[in-house]
Amino acid sequence: MRIALAQFNPTVGDLEGNSAKIRDFAADAQVRGAQLVVFSELCLCGYPPQDLIERPSFLKRNLEALEKLARKLTVPVIVGYVGSPQDGAAGKSAANCAALLAGGRIAFEQRKMLLPTYDVFDESRYFQPARSQSALEFCGSRLGITICEDVWNDKNFWAKPLYERDPVAELVGQGSEILINISSSPYQIDKRAQRYDML
Repeated sequence: MRIALAQFNPTVGDLEGNSAKIRDFAADAQVRGAQLVVFSELCLCGYPPQDLIERPSFLKRNLEALEKLARKLTVPVIVGYVGSPQDGAAGKSAANCAALLAGGRIAFEQRKMLLPTYDVFDESRYFQPARSQSALEFCGSRLGITICEDVWNDKNFWAKPLYERDPVAELVGQGSEILINISSSPYQIDKRAQRYDML
């Protein structure tokens, strides 16, 4: 499978402008032979959307933009957006999500399970965590999708993991052969090397 990584600087709240950039990057990647184009965490609405998430009209517009984007794409993409909690779970009204857009529709959704509340992060203020995650079949492979913090809890790397669950281990346990992590992680010195060592 040929995967394109598409990175751009989304504008918070600019659903139309961000959608246009996603379409342009996806079209370019398709011309270059990509079978899947991967975008970053919350790229549809911009990161971090913060208190916009608490506006029901913003959540509605975000989902409408996602559905409209799916209809306009001609190559499968994974895109980050603000979605609804899993199975109507009680708690927050939003979830940090990734969607596989393919065939003119939202073909698969994954919600972020591990929500950071340290350093610059305050995700549990806005989002309901996923209760479970699922692998999917794509292009003849078993694919696992995670969102940022979901890969940062490996018990073999950290002396004391921050969370009880490890979404990566759970997806591998479901037979995932390819793991994709979408992220909007802030820059810090040596983070790339740390991430490489951990993964």
